[in-house]
Amino acid sequence: MRDEPVEESRILRLREITGQRLIEVMVRADESGQQNHSARVDDLVRLRGEGRRRPHRLDRAVAQQHRAVGDNAIVVVEGRDQRRMTEKQRRNGMALPMTSIAALNAASRATFVAAIGFAFEDSPWIAGAAWERRPFAGRDALLAALLEVVHAAPQSQQIALIAAHPDLAGRVAREGRLTAASRDEQAAAGLDRLTDAERAHFDTANGAYRQRFGFPFVICAREHDTASILAALEARARNERNAEIEMALAEIAKIARLRLADAVTP
Repeated sequence: MRDEPVEESRILRLREITGQRLIEVMVRADESGQQNHSARVDDLVRLRGEGRRRPHRLDRAVAQQHRAVGDNAIVVVEGRDQRRMTEKQRRNGMALPMTSIAALNAASRATFVAAIGFAFEDSPWIAGAAWERRPFAGRDALLAALLEVVHAAPQSQQIALIAAHPDLAGRVAREGRLTAASRDEQAAAGLDRLTDAERAHFDTANGAYRQRFGFPFVICAREHDTASILAALEARARNERNAEIEMALAEIAKIARLRLADAVTP
């Protein structure tokens, strides 16, 4: 059955489902909601129930109530429990088996996103779009396809990707709310062992950077230590905004390359 937009495409219609199996829910993710992905997924699964009770279209009132899922990327919901289990394993320091390019080429969209979506911080839409570009000859080709998705995105969506990253040594880290990948990367650079004075220095520098650019400072922490990260943070705060967007995306590409190396065999 053909998918049809509801309320000016604010929420796309739920795809027809066979039996109890949730195939996928297509939504557009607003920039400000990137770090609330899991909660919004739960809302959308509930919307799926609304859709089953209204088999021809979502009720207008339901669509209006959920406009917060707004304007940007496709979020694939099938396999959300698998993704949560994978993230829980990462948080608990459990070694995950690496997957292969052959397995990824044969995977469903949801399985593909569950396996490598974490390569781009809290932005599974990138893996979801790259899935359509299979097959990949190897890990380098996979990374290239993912980066093509990023570079083809409008600047507003690129900024949403940058904004999905937490401040380095910031409040999210201190409250233990980092993704497992971010936690390990910050720890590798020593950012979990700062003195009070160093932490205050980072807070000041992060705040100045955010005030200038409107998004957080991003750097591939695994290639740095505490001193070099702080030096780069203060130096890059003097950049022009467009140049800094490009710099942040380049660092995100480095982060993704290392995360894929941890998850996918060459």
